[in-house]
Parts: sequence; structure tokens; C-alpha cells
Amino acid sequence: MLDSGGESPEGRWSWLCPRPVSTLVLRQGVLKRDGVEIAQGTDVWSCIRAMLRPRSAEDLPFPGGVIGLASYEAGMRLERIASRHMSDEPELIAMLCDDFFAFDRLEKRLWWVSHSAAPVPEIPVVLDAEISQKGCTSG
Repeated sequence: MLDSGGESPEGRWSWLCPRPVSTLVLRQGVLKRDGVEIAQGTDVWSCIRAMLRPRSAEDLPFPGGVIGLASYEAGMRLERIASRHMSDEPELIAMLCDDFFAFDRLEKRLWWVSHSAAPVPEIPVVLDAEISQKGCTSG
């Protein structure tokens, strides 16, 4: 999920990609694409570039593509600086999103955007923002 916070026009949109086309995870120097380890020495940034698609002329600020998160440790690895601290958290996560929900906070509308002609996925629970989650039960 990408959440644009704040009341400014830049904070108008939020996105949720329930089923990424592909994922890339770098953890403790091990790079995996879609859960399968990639050959050691493979450049993570080349893998991300290979995931990129041509930008489409959509009206949305994010028309789909690669999104992700790179940690401070990923930057250290890029600069070939060894860390004294070990972490089990991923250094980098990237995912390719072709189908996603786009929520327009200004118009209070939810859109399903699909570049693969996928049907809208079923949403098991919908909570009204005004309803307290305290009274909700699962099942």
C-alpha cells in the first residue's frame, strides 16, 4: 500500500496492490525474485530496471509499475560499506503492480485499475471510516 498522507493536493491519492505481478526482495545479501533465489552477484538495480515498463499516459499520478522500499542498509551495500549490525529485515523490497486500487481522497472514490484486464477482486470486509473497529468481529 502506498498512502499519500496530508491534506495537500499531493496527498490526494492512495494505492493498494493486492496481487503484484512480481516481487524482488534483498535480505542479508540474498536476492530473490518471486521467492526464488537469483544467482549470487546479480545486481539488484539491474533486476529492478528489468521490471520497469513504458509509462502510459494515464490521468492517475501512479499509472502502475514498480514500487518499493530501500533501507539504509541497501544504500550501504550499494556503496560497498560493510555494516556492523545484522538484521533479518529486508534491505530492499520492490514489486511490479499492474492491477491495483486507487483511492481518491478528494472525490472519495475508489477505482480498480487493471492493465491485465483482471476482474475486480472480491473484498471480504468493507469498513466505513465512521464505524469504530472496536465493535467488529472476525468470522
